[in-house]
Amino acid sequence: MKPYGCRGDAAPPLGPLAPTLARATTFAHESAEALRAVGAGERPGEFYARYGHPAARAFESAVAEAEGCDGAVSFASGMAALHALFCAPLGEGPIAVARDLYGGTMAMIDKDLSRFGIRVVRFDPFGDLALPDHVRLVHIETPTNPLCRVVDVARVAEVAHAKGALLSVDATFAPPPLQRVCSLGADLVMHSATKYLGGHSDAIGGVLGGQHEQLAAIEGFRRRTGGILGPDTAWLVARSMKTLALRARQQAETAGRLARWLAGRKGVAAVHYPGLEGHPDFAVAKRQMELPGAMLTFEVLGGLAGAARVYDRFRVIGRAPSLGGVESIASLPLHTSHAMVPPADRARAGIADGLIRLSVGLEPYETLAGDLERSLSA
Repeated sequence: MKPYGCRGDAAPPLGPLAPTLARATTFAHESAEALRAVGAGERPGEFYARYGHPAARAFESAVAEAEGCDGAVSFASGMAALHALFCAPLGEGPIAVARDLYGGTMAMIDKDLSRFGIRVVRFDPFGDLALPDHVRLVHIETPTNPLCRVVDVARVAEVAHAKGALLSVDATFAPPPLQRVCSLGADLVMHSATKYLGGHSDAIGGVLGGQHEQLAAIEGFRRRTGGILGPDTAWLVARSMKTLALRARQQAETAGRLARWLAGRKGVAAVHYPGLEGHPDFAVAKRQMELPGAMLTFEVLGGLAGAARVYDRFRVIGRAPSLGGVESIASLPLHTSHAMVPPADRARAGIADGLIRLSVGLEPYETLAGDLERSLSA
């Protein structure tokens, strides 16, 4: 029995239809030999909750099914999943990371990984993909936060594999079925389950999906460092996986309509959404995504002051960090996702002070367009 959820683990719908919730931290067995065998993974059964538990495995199995990979390992947060990804024993050599990443990921790289002796090099995922020799892991994000750039996963995978490296993808902005990066050549896929997988703004978690060889090393790291997803939270996100496809498609459809509407509005300097033909990655998104996602960013004239004036007038759209819930949420990247990024790096990445990032929820299109119209008209 694998110590994490695997594709194909789901049982027929007999008995309770909701995932099992066991809050126990430890599990009793009939004999010393039985306890030893379960602890060693030689026979099925529960051992100790830091090693895994039924609710976590239900969530992991659902992620593996959705992503089309062998299995998945869940964590207490998306950042805990990234920490395991970068620090687990997945070969020798440096890590190569894309220049365009979530601000929290960049802060971990800059402030923590070097203290652990992990060498990190940066590359442009939209450029010539100049990767160093002997790199062990290549990490990208697509779509990117906050400008919704779409990286050609198959292209990066080909270059990474030629170097003998694994490719990992932070796919938080576009969960399955919108994209399935493992089918495009990625070895590992990461999600902040706090976002679309959980989908209701009531659970914090993270998950890494991939093939058994890599997941064994990652699960061992989780076991040793203790970043397990708790049973109650695992139950919530496992429940939410049942509606993921319905939510993601509806939210993406509304986001596309709003992006097209915003693109023609007075006072909007730019709209960043990969479903717009003027987006630099429109062709890539059309090729590797079912739909372009429910995240969009628009730049308001007048810089931060102009963006704040629009932002403060929202009455339906929530003013909050995070994303991926059933309710629409807007944030100012300068104050939230990229507050930790130095101004020069934000400028290089094209993250303007007047950006508003919008996570489109399940409200009617007319309701959201009306809220944006009223706010922009000011």
